[in-house]
Amino acid sequence: MFSALLLISSCASNYLLGFTDSVKIGTASFSGAYYPTGGALSKIANKYNTKDFSKAVSSKGSTENINNLLGQRIHIGLAQADRHYEAYFGLEEWKEKGPQSKLRSIFSLYPQTINLIATKSSGIKTLKDLKGHRVNLGAKGSGDLGNALAILKILNLDPERDLRASYHSISKMLKQFEKGYLDAFFYTIGYPSMVLNKAARVQRVNQIPLVGIDSFLMKNPYYQTVLIPDHAYPSMTNSKDRIESIGVMTTVLTTTDIPEAIIYKFTKAIFDHLDEFKAEHSVLYNLNKLEMLKGLSAPLHPGARRYYEEIGLLNEYDPIKRLFN
Repeated sequence: MFSALLLISSCASNYLLGFTDSVKIGTASFSGAYYPTGGALSKIANKYNTKDFSKAVSSKGSTENINNLLGQRIHIGLAQADRHYEAYFGLEEWKEKGPQSKLRSIFSLYPQTINLIATKSSGIKTLKDLKGHRVNLGAKGSGDLGNALAILKILNLDPERDLRASYHSISKMLKQFEKGYLDAFFYTIGYPSMVLNKAARVQRVNQIPLVGIDSFLMKNPYYQTVLIPDHAYPSMTNSKDRIESIGVMTTVLTTTDIPEAIIYKFTKAIFDHLDEFKAEHSVLYNLNKLEMLKGLSAPLHPGARRYYEEIGLLNEYDPIKRLFN
């Protein structure tokens, strides 16, 4: 009887805040790091609020999560900082729709590395060698595709004219790669990645350095240089100890449609129990509270800002000053 009353109370509380079900957290496909990360967020939020406070749902990734947020199909979403930035300021996929000013930041998580993996037999050693080859760029609506297209644009490579491009999801891409139907693929994820290690076990592959694109980094401040240690992917055949690439932060975002109390409770649960959250997945291991305010691409949601003000974190670093100065 008591547990039933608690459940009724929880549902009533959510209803008063504008919800009749759990807070949906948009993630990505089951094979990447976004899905277990979303599961970890939901697990901690549920443990320290109510068991039905939130749930993680799969998606195609960053772009779809952002559009689902704007369409009120989810309430919180994971997205790469570049896609978040482009949507907020009305760039790239959102150019015709204009700035999506309803988007709000909650916090950032781990950097994701843009990986370009090529079979050794393809002869691909640099970005320019991609021309004429069978290259998977990522599924429609994914951050992988957005990153791949941005890099190809810097090199003046057109996917349809200069490449034999495909747009498979990660799971389908792996099957195509295993069968020898691909020469290379782009994949954006934190390292180490089970997907990349699996690819290296079925074929001899190299990680292609992403160098010579300084103009790309200057125009896109949400990217940073990343050095991938060789021990991250021991089955690859690279000769260098570290492979240079570029990375972008994973951000947790929402919109102005979501009540302040919901985001406050969500943020408080994660930050008050950060060590427990970090233990849920290896990509979360190096998180710290201050760094989780960096790399954001839209203003803070009022619920998140209220919590950060309470613990004095904004006295050390205010992401909005960085974003708009």
